[in-house]
Amino acid sequence: MRKNIILFLVTLVLVLTGVFFILILNNKKSGPSPTPDATPSSPPPAQSLFPPVQPPPPTASVSIIITDNGYKPKTITIRKGTAVTFENRGITEYWPASNIHPTHEIYSEFDPRKPIPPGESWTFVFDKEGVWRFHDHLYPTFAGLITVE
Repeated sequence: MRKNIILFLVTLVLVLTGVFFILILNNKKSGPSPTPDATPSSPPPAQSLFPPVQPPPPTASVSIIITDNGYKPKTITIRKGTAVTFENRGITEYWPASNIHPTHEIYSEFDPRKPIPPGESWTFVFDKEGVWRFHDHLYPTFAGLITVE
């Protein structure tokens, strides 16, 4: 009798194991049924562990003060698209412009084409990347440098 019980249990385990493997194999082969218009989907794009570093937003505007002693500051670094305002706080007219003196041909747009009276200002938007030297057309020893990134 004991042999019959052991034989029954071994047969039961074998049958259950066989059914289990058949179900697993059938599930792997069939998978979900595709819809007639379905197209294979592409895998999601890979995401980096380190997100790209975003540069700070461009500065809306920067001021350079023109005094009777020259430009303050003489050197600035800005982002492309930044407006630079030249404020004349001196007692005479000044005329900031791109080098080369007297033609201003290196960045010809960077030239108000007339002097700035005391108490007034002129604004220029730098839309070209580069290192731009400038001077005062009326007082060429007044000079500065603007780096546009």
